[in-house]
Amino acid sequence: MAEEGLVKFRSGEEVWFKHINDLVREDRRARIETESARVAYGTIKEGSRGCRVAAGSKL
Repeated sequence: MAEEGLVKFRSGEEVWFKHINDLVREDRRARIETESARVAYGTIKEGSRGCRVAAGSKL
């Protein structure tokens, strides 16, 4: 998706994509939620392999 210039958004259970050139200030909240979900999933995924991930660290 990134190669095509698309950015993933999430708000609750709703997920959608938007072209990077079409982003507006109002998209920030959904983008932050999307990134938080990605980091949380990565933390859970890494934790299941026995790796330790510090809270708040970037993956």
